[in-house]
Amino acid sequence: MKANNNRGPVDYPVHPAAELFPMMSEDEFQGLKADIAEHGQRKTITIWNGLLVDGRNRMRACNELEIEPRVQELAPSADPVSWAVSENLHRRHLSTGQRSIIAAKLETFRHGDNQHSEEMQNCISRKNAAKLLNVSPRSVATAKQVIENCPVEVSKAVAIGSISLNAAAKMLRPASSSEVPIETLAPIANPVDLVRQLLADPSLSRDSQIRLAASLDRKLKRELDVVLGIAKRDREYLQSLERGRRAAEKEKKASLE
Repeated sequence: MKANNNRGPVDYPVHPAAELFPMMSEDEFQGLKADIAEHGQRKTITIWNGLLVDGRNRMRACNELEIEPRVQELAPSADPVSWAVSENLHRRHLSTGQRSIIAAKLETFRHGDNQHSEEMQNCISRKNAAKLLNVSPRSVATAKQVIENCPVEVSKAVAIGSISLNAAAKMLRPASSSEVPIETLAPIANPVDLVRQLLADPSLSRDSQIRLAASLDRKLKRELDVVLGIAKRDREYLQSLERGRRAAEKEKKASLE
């Protein structure tokens, strides 16, 4: 492990294909960082034509640890999209809904969203995107409808795995509609990490964060209030729950005396 003492953080522009996949949660990142600090960088970071295709979390960890990252270069003739998708799908356990959202985003690249790769503008059809992500074209079509017609926090929730694509499809409506129905929210293993991801996502407006947070608050109660604290009505709601709980405990205790 070589210290990076002679220069600042290593920084490569990120290829759009890498940005299709969510960054690690903070807890996961700290685990990766600790592992790199103890054992060194096990897997190289991949660069294609000067763009970072895979390894954003490893790059961040190496920069924070002030060690020189190990990188490998893809051949200029390589397909960075297929490569990035293949690498991430082998490492991550993504649901059908998550893969469908990624495929739907891949499909939009052919409309000129990516200025770095002519291949991504011209060759990512729905059929090809579905094949790359191992989902059906129908699922990709549904995901695209969710992205375009649901409030943005709904597609974000599908992308990070907190609700299913089927549940999101039932909420297809204009973006001005009200918050996500709580009954569609799937159980979340680590609500703190989920909320941190949502709050760190620059594409979500504050109103969108609050709407989704309000739905999650009612499902997860006090765990989320520690991280959120973003809406007075949510805090008051949680406080009322706590007062009710204390009153119930007090009444139960009195009945036993």
